[in-house]
Amino acid sequence: MKGYLSRLGFLAGACGLLVATLSIAAPKAIEVVATFVRDVDHPARHPFGFTCNSLALSNFTQCSIATVPAGQVFVIQGVSVFTYPYGTDAGRTASDLSPQISLSAISGGNTTNIIVPLTDQGLIAPKVPLPYPFSPTGHVTAGVLTTIIYADPNTAISCDVYLQNATQLQLGCTISGYWVSIP
Repeated sequence: MKGYLSRLGFLAGACGLLVATLSIAAPKAIEVVATFVRDVDHPARHPFGFTCNSLALSNFTQCSIATVPAGQVFVIQGVSVFTYPYGTDAGRTASDLSPQISLSAISGGNTTNIIVPLTDQGLIAPKVPLPYPFSPTGHVTAGVLTTIIYADPNTAISCDVYLQNATQLQLGCTISGYWVSIP
């Protein structure tokens, strides 16, 4: 009888151990709670686009595109520019004139100047007189640049063009991107 009780005790202990093991390893019911998170700085929520144009009676002109508001950072993703010299020799090519257009912004406290590559669009001679004080006689150059430039709060973003052999210049500059709020 003593052997029978020890076997019965061993069997009861084994069953208890099995129940304890299964209760630990068995899947538990979990309550799932959905929490909606709003990403207020997602790029699609705050897009922007700004354009400036400038006309000058010199070989340099600049236009101010925008000033970044306090508490925001502008993330510039695209730049589109054109320049048109007036009063230059119509026989010159765009490479003779070699215009240079740059975009300037303050990023991380430092000035960032991005040179936009340009392509000659050809000589433009309009058939209708334009409302400008001089006649257009130059090559149009244009460029598009995909980039990422961060512009600091309370700073100005500008475009400028320099064209060594021009006496008058027209500049057009467009930027696009999105802004994010900063604390």
